[in-house]
Amino acid sequence: MGTGHVVRLPRGGAMVDTSVGRIQFGAVPETIKDTLNDAAGVPRIFVIPGRMFDPVRGVSYADLEFPSYFHCFFHHQPVTVICSPSKRRQIEAVLREAVFGPVRVDASIDLPVGSHAADAPDLRAELAFFRQDASREGQLLEMDDLIRFITFDRDGKACVGNVTVSSRSGDRFSVVDGAEHLAEIDSADIFATPSQIVV
Repeated sequence: MGTGHVVRLPRGGAMVDTSVGRIQFGAVPETIKDTLNDAAGVPRIFVIPGRMFDPVRGVSYADLEFPSYFHCFFHHQPVTVICSPSKRRQIEAVLREAVFGPVRVDASIDLPVGSHAADAPDLRAELAFFRQDASREGQLLEMDDLIRFITFDRDGKACVGNVTVSSRSGDRFSVVDGAEHLAEIDSADIFATPSQIVV
């Protein structure tokens, strides 16, 4: 179990308060419900563990879609995600398709036999319509509007302002804020057991 200012979240994951705001370790489905009504609100900084999926429970620890929507659409700010470079590529690919749709759109393959391609809806136009940024007229939402990445360097460190998150072996992390060592987070803090799951 971690040490310091570590708060375990009911659905899984852990959180540490820092000078740059709350930092959440792991992002399980519906994680936004754990912090939505807190005075400090939904964290804007997420650290993604090396193990992003639990095949036994069928749970993702990198479910960033709703926290990123919340901060983008309500606060006009992206979330910050700290992870390894390889995890960044995976998260970016999944989130890009979830938010902006597939690169290639061909609705004609879903039409009944005998239909004409002209009968297919213009899904590309529909995607562009919903991608419009209401806060910036004439602009389309981009990935940077939803999420920004900070990857761990070769020494396993990532900095956000005055806070350094260090990745240790496995799914262990330490958090240092300025000169103060705030917390050690280990896998038991991030990966909830079934008895800890909130429905």
